[in-house]
Amino acid sequence: MMDFGGVTGTLIKEGVIPCWMEMQTLECKLLTAPSENWFVTSGNPVAILNQFCVGAHPVRLFVGFSLSGFQLLLPLSPRVCAFFYDAKVYKVGTRRRRRLLEISSEDVAIVNSLQVQSADNCLYFHDPESAQKVEELIRSFGHLRTPITDTLRTYPGRKENEEILHHKSRSVRLPVTWPLCRRRRRVTYKAGDRRDPAWSYAIEQLADDLHKNPGGEGVFQRLKRLGFYEGPTETS
Repeated sequence: MMDFGGVTGTLIKEGVIPCWMEMQTLECKLLTAPSENWFVTSGNPVAILNQFCVGAHPVRLFVGFSLSGFQLLLPLSPRVCAFFYDAKVYKVGTRRRRRLLEISSEDVAIVNSLQVQSADNCLYFHDPESAQKVEELIRSFGHLRTPITDTLRTYPGRKENEEILHHKSRSVRLPVTWPLCRRRRRVTYKAGDRRDPAWSYAIEQLADDLHKNPGGEGVFQRLKRLGFYEGPTETS
């Protein structure tokens, strides 16, 4: 579910709607920490990466929401973390239909390392007595953080003293091989392929329609009118 109230038209067209809809083609599991472990979070808690495409290009990060191999982790509480992933590229756990998956202490450390990397300035944790363990996380994984200068490009503007800043999405890195999320044996995608090109095209057409006709119809009504959806347009 997503509430679009108060979101500007530009953000809806360029980011909110496309990202939300591309997420529909990802599998999701809820990772649970064992009793002696917990997840941390941060002021920038959404960690994105692409195991499948690591090393495929010296500059590209391949963390677009529509790309094959995309992964997203979001801690929801000290005990639960949502994990979205491309099921055509990865296997997570031993049973695909099992939505709730208790992971090992080693896996929890990997998930927490991603928060250390994605955080802007602060990490948050539920128990003040855990401060020492959080400091250990920072010492262990802080070197994996990417300086903002590595993902920021500056271009001259049209006027004097004007600059255009282009900031790429910051990808996190796995500190070790992650047995929990394994690549499938037969993957037909190549690095940079769209996960579902037809669906991405429908999203582009929807975004253009929203820009041209901002009022009135909802998302599913528009998709139906554009010929990309045949299901119900309302939920009971």
